[in-house]
Amino acid sequence: MFVMVSRFEVRPGEEDAFVALHESVDRSAPSGVEGPFSTELLFDPENPSMFVTLARYRSREAADAHTRGPGYADWHRRVVTLTRKAPDVRLLRMAWHSG
Repeated sequence: MFVMVSRFEVRPGEEDAFVALHESVDRSAPSGVEGPFSTELLFDPENPSMFVTLARYRSREAADAHTRGPGYADWHRRVVTLTRKAPDVRLLRMAWHSG
């Protein structure tokens, strides 16, 4: 399993739009592209402009296909307009999982 961990510094006042953008993409995942089987969007209550996403994929190929799939580039451009700087994104291989 692979987990894409992304850290975002959202522009102050854009937090709700940022959350809404993630909610809309979750509901409209393109058919025919294996996307993440689970996604979480977290924020720091002490710094509500700092967000982290965790997207879990069954394989590296699924992660690569999703980020090259239809609509991803447009979604990513919209995300960048809501952030202070480009997101820090890492694709990590799971070493251990509980549960």
